[in-house]
Amino acid sequence: MSIQNRIREMFVKPRSKTIVPKSRRGGSKKLFEKTVRSRDTVKRYADIYMKGGLVTEAIRCYSLSVFHNGFRIEGDDENLVSLGEDFIKEIDLALVGPQAVTDALWAGDAFQEIARGSGQADDRIVALLPRSPETFEIDTDKYGFLTGYRQVTGDIFKEESIPLNPNEIFHFKFESIGGSPYGISLIATAYDDIMRDCWIAESIAEGIKRHGSPKYHVKVGQEGEDIPDEIMTRLSAEMENVEAKNEFITPRDVEISIIDQAGLPNAESYSNVAVRRLCASLGVPEEMLGLGRGSTEATANVRLQVFYNKVRAYQYKFTRSFSTQVLDQVTGRPGAIELVFERPSVLDLHTIADLILKLKQADPFDPIISKEEARALLGFDIVEGTADVEPTEGEGYMEEDEESGQGG
Repeated sequence: MSIQNRIREMFVKPRSKTIVPKSRRGGSKKLFEKTVRSRDTVKRYADIYMKGGLVTEAIRCYSLSVFHNGFRIEGDDENLVSLGEDFIKEIDLALVGPQAVTDALWAGDAFQEIARGSGQADDRIVALLPRSPETFEIDTDKYGFLTGYRQVTGDIFKEESIPLNPNEIFHFKFESIGGSPYGISLIATAYDDIMRDCWIAESIAEGIKRHGSPKYHVKVGQEGEDIPDEIMTRLSAEMENVEAKNEFITPRDVEISIIDQAGLPNAESYSNVAVRRLCASLGVPEEMLGLGRGSTEATANVRLQVFYNKVRAYQYKFTRSFSTQVLDQVTGRPGAIELVFERPSVLDLHTIADLILKLKQADPFDPIISKEEARALLGFDIVEGTADVEPTEGEGYMEEDEESGQGG
C-alpha cells in the first residue's frame, strides 16, 4: 500500500461491511398472509401442477432443460473441487436439483433441509431433503433481511412450528416482488389463462357430448291428431337405443328427420387460442409440448432459442443460490468453488456435425476449429493424441533441397 493511501485511511472513516439501510421493506408487517401467500393457495397450485396437463409438462420442460446437458464443479483449488464433486454425487444433485427447480416454479419457493451427520464429530452435510413448500414461512427483520425459517405443520386445532436457522435450509426461488422474501409462482402468474383453458376445454367436452352425434326429430300422426301417451312413450324408448347399424321401420304417419348435423363448430379455433395464450403465459414454446401447428422451422427455432436463453438465466440463478447457500458451507471458504452448468443448445447432433464440417472446409490449411473443440461440441470425451499438430520436417510436405530448390 502506498504512503498516500495510508495517509488517506487515517482521515477517512473505514467502510463497515455490515449493511444498515435507512429504508424498510414496506407493506404489512407479516407478508405471509392469505391474500398474498397462504397454505391453501400453495396447495391449490400443487393440485394444478399434479393434474394440469399442459401446465405440468411446461414446468417439467424447464426443470429438465436446466439439468439436461449436465453440470460440474469449478474452482482454483483442486482439492476443494474434488471435495465438491464428491459432495454433489453424495447428495445426488441430479435428483434433488431438478426437484428444487420444479418446486420453485409451481410454488414460487423451494425449501430443502440441509441435513448433517448424526455423530457429534460428524458435522458435514450428507443430504438435501426436499420439503413441502406450503408448510414453510420465512422470517425477516424490519429491513427485509433473512433471520430464519419456520415449518408449520398440522391444522388449526394442533399446529406445530419448527424453527430453522438460515444455514439449515436451502431456499431457492427464481424471482420475487421487491419487499417480499417469497418467490413468484409460475402457476400464479398464468392462473387466469390456466382457468380459461380449463373452462374452454370443459365446455368443448360437454359440447361434444351434447352435439357430437346427430339428433332425430320424430313426428307421429297427422297435424291436430291427439296421440295417446303410451304410443309416445313406446316410440321414445325405441329411439333411445339408436346406433349406426339401426334401421327405422315405421308406419306412414311417423316422420323422422335429422337435426343438429353441424356438430360443434369452431371448437378447434377456441381451443387453439386458449392453448397459445397458455403457452405464452407459461413461457414455453408450443413445439416443446408437442404442438406448434402451422409454424415454420425458422419460427420454431427462434422460439426455442428464446426459451433456452431463459433456461440459461435460470441456470445462473440456481448456480448462485446453490453455491452460496450450500457449497460455501461444504468448503468453509466462500466463493472457492461453484456449480457450473453446461450451456443448453437447440442444435441437434446432425446440425453440429454439419457446422463443424463447414468450419473445417473454410480453410483446410488453417482450420478455424480444432479436433478437441469439435469433440467437445459433439459431446465426446477428449482422446489423447487427437490434437491438431503442426506438420514437422518429413510430415505433410516435401523437404526442399536448399541448393536446387527441388523437393527431396
